[in-house]
Amino acid sequence: MLYVLTFVAALIGGFTFGLVGIGLPLVLVPALSILFGDVRTAVVVASIPSLFSAIYIAWRGGFAREDLQVFWPVFPLSIVGVFIGNEVLVSINPASLMLFIGGMLLLFVGLTLLPIRVGLTPTAGRRLAPIVGLAVGMVQGAVGISGPLLAIFYHGFHLPKRRFVGMMVINFVVMGVMQVLAQAGRKLYTMDILVLSIGLVLPTIIGIQIGTHVQNLVQQRTFNYVLLAVLFLTGLSLIIQTVGAIP
Repeated sequence: MLYVLTFVAALIGGFTFGLVGIGLPLVLVPALSILFGDVRTAVVVASIPSLFSAIYIAWRGGFAREDLQVFWPVFPLSIVGVFIGNEVLVSINPASLMLFIGGMLLLFVGLTLLPIRVGLTPTAGRRLAPIVGLAVGMVQGAVGISGPLLAIFYHGFHLPKRRFVGMMVINFVVMGVMQVLAQAGRKLYTMDILVLSIGLVLPTIIGIQIGTHVQNLVQQRTFNYVLLAVLFLTGLSLIIQTVGAIP
């Protein structure tokens, strides 16, 4: 029954990922934390399906060259951040960081719904990219959930849905490779964890296929509202699930 629930979580996470460009670790890590009773194990198990799902979507395309020219500084700093965050993973309680992310998500959704439209310029993107890259890399390495921070950043530029998803998955590929390497270097992959992690790739890809198909059917305005709904529910879920885990 435990494995059935993990497969269902991977399927739902893949669907959300295919639909709005985030959602796989957001669903998998909290779900696996409940099932296994350990955030650290959940982060490690979720790393391989998260990486393969990002590679799969990136292979299908969607990102624009002009976006890469603006946001490329995110990538090298995120690599540094992943290794820093991986040290955090093995040394402190990740629940504290997950609680912080949850609160930040609720604040972001609330501010976005205010009748004030703020748009960032490409110049601002280049200046903020290194800071954002380091921050999301650290969060990815520590708790495997960097999607909300990236979503807040790219949402500020009002990218069309395909370009938004494209930039998200390129970041996930870069950080995912580094995260898996860092965790392997720390010998966090036991045989049981490795088998389960690889086994979750298939339901994840199936979920992505369904989510991508639905994305093609929705309009940009609907896409934006679905994204905000996912962020809100994620933030609320993280707070509820982790508030009791902090000593």
